[in-house]
Amino acid sequence: MSETKCRYMEAAYPDLDAEDTCIEHRHDEPTFALARAMAVAFQQPEPTDEQVGWCMDDAGSVVDDFDPAPESWTVTEPQLTDEAGLEFTLTVNGREYVVQPSEWEPSHPVSRAQWEAWQDEDCDHEWEIRPESDTRVCEWCGVER
Repeated sequence: MSETKCRYMEAAYPDLDAEDTCIEHRHDEPTFALARAMAVAFQQPEPTDEQVGWCMDDAGSVVDDFDPAPESWTVTEPQLTDEAGLEFTLTVNGREYVVQPSEWEPSHPVSRAQWEAWQDEDCDHEWEIRPESDTRVCEWCGVER
């Protein structure tokens, strides 16, 4: 968190001050590097500072899953999914992440493992076996295993 506006937020939101943009996100090199890697995957091979700024909150939601932070980040392009309760999947340094759909509040990546733990907490699964794919599907929440 910073009281000074970073170059990425200045580029993405030039009309807002630091309190409205930078106070909520981290200002450290691993977060900046991950936001840039996300912008490469989400936007274009050479993202602008504005495009990196758009990825700061997503990077902040993922960066602490890696301790210590890696020297470089590899992010795959998000893929649309038909999976119940999800909109996209992607990987960050080989770990799978999911993104829930959202109409108002921004939705940020969360690890697949965390998503599945939330599903387990919220549902008393009643599994149905799908023989054609050898998977189990909960009749209540639709989660597949």
